[in-house]
Amino acid sequence: MKRSAAIAFAVLFAAVITCLGQYPSVAAVQRIYVDKLGNNDDAEHFRSVCARELERVGFAVAGGPEDADAILKGSFTFANWSEKSGGQLNFRLMSRDDKEIWAGSVADKIKPGRDSILWVAQEFAKQLRKKKDQEAKAERH
Repeated sequence: MKRSAAIAFAVLFAAVITCLGQYPSVAAVQRIYVDKLGNNDDAEHFRSVCARELERVGFAVAGGPEDADAILKGSFTFANWSEKSGGQLNFRLMSRDDKEIWAGSVADKIKPGRDSILWVAQEFAKQLRKKKDQEAKAERH
């Protein structure tokens, strides 16, 4: 009985290790390609601001998906009403072989006088850096 339980545990452990190898973690990401995040000027502006913010928190930004560890995909939307504006990023961070590494959204809470595009880019970059650091710490333990 003990032997069959040990064999079952070994098989389960091997399966978990195999699965972990198939799905990359944020901890392994160093170079990111920021894909097109929409078909308008605001999305294109956000893309360039986001790339700058990713570099500011320690990631390298790749010139193309073939040079990246991960690809940022998704959509950025922006609305502007008189003195208020708001932006939202819905994202999926994907491996080069199209496996999802991390996904979510970041939305501005529409504060008058704040650059919403910059705020969303900074918040995304900050959250990604935090996620990378948390996963790297967990992998070391």
